Order: sequence, then C-alpha cells, then structure tokens
Amino acid sequence: MKKRGMSAELLRARTRYLVHATAGERDDWTHADLVAEVSLRLAQPFKKKTVPLAVRRDVARRYGASHEQGGGVAPCHYCAAVGRIYWSVRYWVTFDHEMEHVIPEFLGGATTAENIVLACRPCNRRKGARWTG
Repeated sequence: MKKRGMSAELLRARTRYLVHATAGERDDWTHADLVAEVSLRLAQPFKKKTVPLAVRRDVARRYGASHEQGGGVAPCHYCAAVGRIYWSVRYWVTFDHEMEHVIPEFLGGATTAENIVLACRPCNRRKGARWTG
C-alpha cells in the first residue's frame, strides 16, 4: 500500500525550515501569526522547479563535458556508477544520471550548479528529500 503525505522526519525538517525562513521575513510576527503562516505553507503542494539550461551546462562542465566533445561521461556522486552526458547541437544538455540537489529544494536548497550533483536513479531515490550535508 502506498504511503500518503510526508514522513514524520520530513515533516519536522520542512517545518523547521519554514519556521526559520518565515520568522526572518518580518520582525513583527506573533507566535500565532507564525504558526498560521507555517501551517498554510505546509498545506500547499510542493512543485519542483525546472533546472535552467545555464545551470545544466555548468553542471555538465563541472563533470568535464563540453559542447565540442558532444558530451562526456560522469560518475554518480554517491556510488561512482558511470553515466553519459549528452550535449546536443542546440546546446541542450541531458544526462543518463539524475540531477540531484545536495540540499533538497523541499528544504530550501537552491537550484544552482553548486547545489546540484549527478546521481544514478537508485542513489537519488535512496537519498530522497534528506539533507546529507
């Protein structure tokens, strides 16, 4: 049977992040305001952002691929399984591996080249939305 919703660990981490982020937005929050705002944000579905092309290119370059070579090979960040990087004629970049956020988007991680590594599908699924630091 498929689980619904977030695990307790993930809910606690998301709540801690939202409390920290929300409290910094305004200095006149009362405790009730903060609780209401965090509850409202937790109730909203989370939608992942598309990784911009410039970030995809920066990640590919960090792994040693280039447009001139037509791509390259890249190891999984966690288990070193080898995957290919494909760099098309129109400069679009695709990967055999998945782009994985070191600090998950769900916990406030940015979609930048510095926060993205390449991970094979099993490793990315195993990590999930945890922050491995």
